[in-house]
Amino acid sequence: MGKQHMKKHLVWDWNGTLLDDIAAVIGATNAAFAELGLEQLTLERYRELYTVPVPKFYERLMGRLPTDAEWTLMDGTFHRYYWERAENCG
Repeated sequence: MGKQHMKKHLVWDWNGTLLDDIAAVIGATNAAFAELGLEQLTLERYRELYTVPVPKFYERLMGRLPTDAEWTLMDGTFHRYYWERAENCG
């Protein structure tokens, strides 16, 4: 028999088909935005503006890229809020 080829797969669940976490994502995003005094997002607005790379998303919202200090603050807030709620996602 010939050489066996091992294939690796990366599953990226951006749209909630594997984990219905959109409420946690929106809540975490809004918690992070609140730290900077940014306007809260609705799901519709999030879907309208969201893009990758992620910095482009923030640039669309803020009209500029966040500073390093803003990134650090938003990142910590987002992940703390998200992981507190992710276990309850379907």
